[in-house]
Amino acid sequence: MKNVRAAGGHARLRYRGKTEDVRLQELPPAQAAPILKYYAEHFKVTAPYFDAKPGDPVERLAAEADKHPVFEILPA
Repeated sequence: MKNVRAAGGHARLRYRGKTEDVRLQELPPAQAAPILKYYAEHFKVTAPYFDAKPGDPVERLAAEADKHPVFEILPA
């Protein structure tokens, strides 16, 4: 599934021949921002995709969380 939002928060994960149905809950910007900050600072290849720059406060990443959704994976 390429668009979790359109799928109503449900997806099917496949890994090493196993398949698992999961529920995905989008995190609000305040919870997503620290995760996005970590990702942007530790995986430099993603830098062009963020308006925030390394070292910017977490609030800068919260402001663009709608463009970079973060989901919690939960049992179906």
